[in-house]
Amino acid sequence: MINSRPHTIPAIVGIDRNNYRMGDPNAPRLEEIPDLPHRAHRSRPGPDGTRIMDTVPDETLHLAGLTDAVGHLSADRDVSKMTTMAASASHGPATTVDAVYADHRLLPALVDAETIDMRGISDHDAVLTRWHWATLAELLSDLSLWATPEYETPPAPSRQGEFSLRTA
Repeated sequence: MINSRPHTIPAIVGIDRNNYRMGDPNAPRLEEIPDLPHRAHRSRPGPDGTRIMDTVPDETLHLAGLTDAVGHLSADRDVSKMTTMAASASHGPATTVDAVYADHRLLPALVDAETIDMRGISDHDAVLTRWHWATLAELLSDLSLWATPEYETPPAPSRQGEFSLRTA
């Protein structure tokens, strides 16, 4: 509570989601994942009962006001092909199962994203995001952005990997 008004707390969060973002061009087809346990936990039953690739965590985070940084940048740059997991005999083709999510109101400060090769430490690459610090500080200092009554859910992606966002 600030001045008796509820406010949300902005977040930038890195996660290993082990599933896919909505409209991800790197998401494999189910039959491309030979390992049955991986096939099972990276997919879910679709409306007609057939298994489809799982995007529920991404959809849920999006509804909560968080946006995949790479998905956001892919509207302007060719980062949509960035993967965080190399192709393998068990997991199938190279794919993106790790992400950095940010409150959609912080996205004007997002500058770039890339992956860091983590071979020898992990089977997943790390996602590194770069932010314009002055813009980020300005956004975080503007309490009017964080007052709960003005909160708006960001619009759904308009096409594969593209997000059209409004900022307050």
